[in-house]
Formats: sequence, C-alpha cells, structure tokens
Amino acid sequence: MFPREAPDPRYPYPLPDALWQRLEPLFEPTARGAPPRYAKRSLVEAIFLVLREGRPWGDTPPGYPPGKMVYWHYRNWISRGVWVEVERMLVGYALSSPRPADTSSSTS
Repeated sequence: MFPREAPDPRYPYPLPDALWQRLEPLFEPTARGAPPRYAKRSLVEAIFLVLREGRPWGDTPPGYPPGKMVYWHYRNWISRGVWVEVERMLVGYALSSPRPADTSSSTS
C-alpha cells in the first residue's frame, strides 16, 4: 500500500476516529485481486471531501488518492450497496452529534 501523506490542512475533512471505527467494517477487502494501493480510510475521506465541496472527481487535493481512483471506488461501493450502508450509518451518527442552534431565522 502506498504511504499516505498527511491531508492538506486547508481541507479539514478527515474522519473522526470514532466514525471510522463504525464505518471500517463496511469496507472489508475482497478475497480477490491485487493488494490495495491506498488505505480505505483515505479513499472514504476523499469521497466525503468531493461530495461536500462539490469539486470535480479529478480534483482531489494533495495527500489524498488520485481522483480517478477515488471515483472508481465510489462507483464500486455504490454498485455493491456499501455506500447505502455508509449513508445509513451517517444519519445515525449525525443525529447523535450535537448540532449548533439555527439562529438564521427569526420569528418577530
């Protein structure tokens, strides 16, 4: 597996350890094929980065796997139903996380 550089500090989206511990079992390696080139966690973090920022897949910042590789894994996990499970876990995670109060609307 290629070593992963530290993520660029301008993109503060690394997964919290507690969330990754919940998600990691979903990304168990398959028994076939070559050994992975990139850590699953770095691929998942790159997917979240692309989806949150709406950036093109080919525009992953330094420290993340190449965009083509990230997109391939994302499509693979969607087709296998893995990403649906990720989304289900994220809903539960978000509901258990504290949320800031919405102060943008006022009722006067």
